Amino acid sequence: MIVEIVPKFPPLVPLICLARQTMIFNMKAGKESRQRPARVGPHIEEVPSKNEPMKGARSLHQTFLLSLFAVILLCVGMIGYVWISYEFRQFHKTSDQLRDAFIDAQKAMVKNEVGHVIDFINYQRNRTEKELKEMIRSRVYEAAAIAGNLHAFYKDRKSTEEIAQIIRETLRPIRFQEGRGYYFIYDMDGNNILSPYDSHLEGTNLWDLVDSKGLYTIRRFIRMIEAEGEGFLRWHWYKPGNTEHMSEKIGFARYFEPLDWWIGTGEYIADMETDIQAESLEWINKIRFGDEGYIFAYTFDGVTLSHYNQSHIGKSRWEVTDLTGRKLVQDLIAASRPPGGGYLTYVATLKPSTGEPSKKVSYVRSIPEWEWMVGAGVYIDDIERILAIQKRELWTRIEQHLVIIGGLLVGVLIIAILLARYISRKTFANLREFLTFFQRSAIVSTPIDDSRLDLAEFKTLARSANRMVEERNKAVADLKNSQERLDLALASTEQGLWDWNIRTGKVIWDERLVRIVGYDLADVQPIIDSWFDHVHPDDLEKTVESMKAHLKGHTDKHRVEFRLRSKSGGWKWILDQGRVIERDADGHALRAVGTYIDITARKEAEAEREALQEQLNRSRKMEALGLLAGGVAHDLNNVLSGIVSYPELLMMNLPEDSPLHNPLETIRKSGVRAAAIVQDLLTLARRGVVHREVVNLNDIISDYLTSPEHADLRAQHPAVAVETDFQPDLANIEGSPVHLKKTVMNLVSNAAEAHEDAGAIRISTRNRYVDHPIEGCDTVRTGEFAVLCVADEGAGISAADIEHIFEPFYTKKIMGRSGTGLGMAVVWGAVQDHNGYIHIDSVENRGTVIEIYFPATRHAAVGGVGPSALDSCRGSGESILVVDDVPEQREIAMKMLEKLGYRAASVESGEAAVVWLADHQADLLVLDMIMDPGMNGLETYRRIIGIYPGQKAVIASGYAETDNVREALRLGAGGYIKKPYSMEELGKAVRAELDNASKKQEGNS
Repeated sequence: MIVEIVPKFPPLVPLICLARQTMIFNMKAGKESRQRPARVGPHIEEVPSKNEPMKGARSLHQTFLLSLFAVILLCVGMIGYVWISYEFRQFHKTSDQLRDAFIDAQKAMVKNEVGHVIDFINYQRNRTEKELKEMIRSRVYEAAAIAGNLHAFYKDRKSTEEIAQIIRETLRPIRFQEGRGYYFIYDMDGNNILSPYDSHLEGTNLWDLVDSKGLYTIRRFIRMIEAEGEGFLRWHWYKPGNTEHMSEKIGFARYFEPLDWWIGTGEYIADMETDIQAESLEWINKIRFGDEGYIFAYTFDGVTLSHYNQSHIGKSRWEVTDLTGRKLVQDLIAASRPPGGGYLTYVATLKPSTGEPSKKVSYVRSIPEWEWMVGAGVYIDDIERILAIQKRELWTRIEQHLVIIGGLLVGVLIIAILLARYISRKTFANLREFLTFFQRSAIVSTPIDDSRLDLAEFKTLARSANRMVEERNKAVADLKNSQERLDLALASTEQGLWDWNIRTGKVIWDERLVRIVGYDLADVQPIIDSWFDHVHPDDLEKTVESMKAHLKGHTDKHRVEFRLRSKSGGWKWILDQGRVIERDADGHALRAVGTYIDITARKEAEAEREALQEQLNRSRKMEALGLLAGGVAHDLNNVLSGIVSYPELLMMNLPEDSPLHNPLETIRKSGVRAAAIVQDLLTLARRGVVHREVVNLNDIISDYLTSPEHADLRAQHPAVAVETDFQPDLANIEGSPVHLKKTVMNLVSNAAEAHEDAGAIRISTRNRYVDHPIEGCDTVRTGEFAVLCVADEGAGISAADIEHIFEPFYTKKIMGRSGTGLGMAVVWGAVQDHNGYIHIDSVENRGTVIEIYFPATRHAAVGGVGPSALDSCRGSGESILVVDDVPEQREIAMKMLEKLGYRAASVESGEAAVVWLADHQADLLVLDMIMDPGMNGLETYRRIIGIYPGQKAVIASGYAETDNVREALRLGAGGYIKKPYSMEELGKAVRAELDNASKKQEGNS
């Protein structure tokens, strides 16, 4: 309990009362004097002489004494107040120091206890691993000895194969380490000789065996045996009975020369760790320190491992809260995760000695390898009782000091009053003359009569006062005229003035100058450093250099433009001009003056003009690219249709063993790649993600890493390794899987090209919450993002090139080797279409890191769709009309449809399609969107459904999806396919629309 002590201040009571009576007396005196106004003549007030005091008014002598007495009392009171306040501050400071010292000592104690526990666990782990290594080495030596004895015994009696069989079957049943340990044998070519738990592997060559970390286990053992003859190795392997997950294992192997074998055994790290954990917990649960100290331990899931209350062990405490609602175990685990651990202060659920809740501070550290949190705490409520005792002692000392100081102050007061009374009598006569002088001077400039003064000092003062009177009028007039001229000149130019005393560093700031940045004169310190503190860091060096150069005489004047922080926190552009106006004999500058001009509006206009010009240049470039893409895409896709589609038709008619299969497939793939380049052009010309769905970046990346495109890239760059680091709970995003996969492909391809020789590419994903600007982005919205990061160890990007890498056709790659210059432009377009942000960090010869931020969504990802077979796309004799102005396109589409079991017909224009439908019936139209001359696809479809409502159709185009395509889909067309055709895509689109029409008819019936 904290006891509050009420202070008593006896010495101050009479002083305060005396000051109050004096103030009342003076107020009455002043009131009486105000009630008797002095007589005033035409110009000069009549002042009574020293022999004629004013009637009814208190004398100046009395008023001076009483006022002095009141001032002294007030000073005494203020000194007492300041001293008492100081004592209070010292008391609170001392209390805080006592509390902090106590808590720091307790913290150090619990930290030391936890450190002992962590050191013990580390010692146990190191000791156990060392003992384990000695054990498995001795076991291998025993096995080698057994094999050696058997070979020596039988080498002259049996064949080598029989001896090998005897050794293998002798070692097969041997078990140790509580049945976990066994022997395995391989020859130096990687053939498995003995594997007791995986006998089906015996006789199998496992040279290319790769564990779950991507390491070649058998190759590593053999390299070690060849180099050293024996040794230890860590690898991953399946535990007996578990074929789903590999666990880390440590083992020892030794070369057996007679049969060119190597014999080994090992132990799983997890089994070793389990034994250490059990032994450690048994020791931890016995630890006690202080009166109520103990060690507690939890798993990262909140399960109790160690606690003074044994009933908690083995139970989950994840949701346990203290009196404030804090989830204790969760917060303790969070505090333990940083390196070195951390402290946490909270209200413990109960104190062992009292059984009641109590405030507690704990120190916790984590053991990440075991996913444990270990900690210890101490209750800190005892410090409040100690502080209460200290507080009472401090108050006793304060009261004693107040009594002593109060007495001293009273004595000083009496002496001061006596001295004041003596001095006032001596000086009052002369002072009265000066009072008369100043009263007159308030109206007219009349000199003082020094013959009426007695003291020499007052005579000298009188002569000076008379000179002051003479010069005052002239100085006031001159100053007024000068000020008016200066104000007029500065106001007309909107400039602020500064005057710098270089020797002292003091600066006189003009009111206009500080008002430019929103300050008052009182806000700005009159020193040069306060000015430097407000200059923008990027502009400070050039500003200082300009001033230094002028101070040294290298320039005629100081002139520089820089940004200055305003009171609101923003920045104002300032034109600062100045000149040295005074130097000493050695040429050192002594004084400088200058002006400020606010040029913020001009700077903003210049920046806006540059931004608009850059935007215009980009717009013109993209417009030119759009015209290029639009001009060639349709015709080029029509040409590519023969290259892509005919090989597919031809291969369907060839025997499986035909030598023409590979050449035709090469032709088809070349056409597909050419079509992809056209599609990149269209993507840049008409950006916009048409199809959006909820996807996960981990799935997109995994899909690309298993794609033929990535396989080709790996074949071109075999020395470049690709590593992945995915966040398992990565947030989903909304977007186009095709565009996203293309983005990943371009980034990885560029990263591979950046390596001249060997290197590594690291692809990682992370969840990230962004609430501040991303470097390189003007604005960024606050929220959750899924971040894709592609990092390489290649040549990096120069500062000059990094500004242009997103421009179309800008490339540093070797012509003909790879790249069209569109890759990063496509990436930029995809990021913009997905409302994302991109950040690049690159250092030449050290590599590049590219991070892309995609807005996260809480919606669940759609399920994947498996690959469809052509059988599911086949028709049952339905009638299909192909409408296309290119003969080759009509022929390709008809042959594909006939191969799929449809009856196909074709016409060359929209007008011909209307005529054909007047005499025939088509279950579905395959309608080209761009036809010239005549009606285009949209006009044709409008005309047809106006005559035949409900006519089914799918739209085909060599362009990206346009407004016309979307309008046709809105009018009822059931699908959209891109040229050049593939049989599967064409068949899926036709089949899907026919099936959809059938379902609608069944629903209507």
